[in-house]
Amino acid sequence: MRPEAKADADDLEARIAEFAARFPDAIGTCDEEPVFLLAAGWRSGSTLLQRVLMSSGELLIWGEPFARSGIVQKLSDHFRAFTREWPPPSYFVDSFPGELSGHWIANSYPCAADLIASHRAFLIQLLAAPAHSRGRKRWGFKEVRLDGGHARYLKLLFPKARLVFLVRDPYACYASFRHYIKSDFLAWPETPIHSAKDFGGLWRRLASSFEDAQKDIGGLWLQYEEYLRDPGLHRALCEYVGADLKPPDRMDLIASSGHAGVSETRSDAARLLWWERRGIERAAGECARRLGYSGARG
Repeated sequence: MRPEAKADADDLEARIAEFAARFPDAIGTCDEEPVFLLAAGWRSGSTLLQRVLMSSGELLIWGEPFARSGIVQKLSDHFRAFTREWPPPSYFVDSFPGELSGHWIANSYPCAADLIASHRAFLIQLLAAPAHSRGRKRWGFKEVRLDGGHARYLKLLFPKARLVFLVRDPYACYASFRHYIKSDFLAWPETPIHSAKDFGGLWRRLASSFEDAQKDIGGLWLQYEEYLRDPGLHRALCEYVGADLKPPDRMDLIASSGHAGVSETRSDAARLLWWERRGIERAAGECARRLGYSGARG
């Protein structure tokens, strides 16, 4: 692969932007108003926020739907090939005058609007239709693997979507997550999370991409610890998604097994071993410090 081609493919944000610039009319309109909760890795408080978002009875927020299938990741990959030059305008079927059989049609594509419509229809059928059948007016999902490029993809399909970006102290996240090592994957089956350094690197990449995406496409930024402390942030969440939600302190604590859970706090990070703390510091330190997470004990 040519280096410039790989660079293009790796930059999903730029490819989405170029698609939107080249084909502004393809985006069209969509009345769906989903809520996408994107969290920076596992054990970030995303399930509590998911439950809060569903507490009004209006929303059904799916939990990491078909996570190993990587549905949003693979759908968004379709746009990694789009550049200023590709596809050439001459490839689109609307550029062929008259009867198609009379032309060289080895490369003949539907229009860009059909690509957008098909992606939109797939997610609506998969996620919106079953939510509506269960009596919920609106829908969405929470995810812990998607980054800012995926957020831009979702916003491209659903211009009225609400994006909630959630981050938590990476040291506390890992202290809670490390019991799941080797059972969770960033991308199944090729990319398991093996270590604190792996986790810290993923956290840094997601958190920093969320910062960039929020500046470009909007969204609500929440830091989990501040959200639990500040009722004003809960009111901001209610206003942003347009629903009357229960505050987090009125939600029962539920563990992953379905039994009553116990609260996890910043002090959980004190349980980390020194090499785990060092691994996170090396991978996430600058970004973590910028967001107020020092990894201090206690």
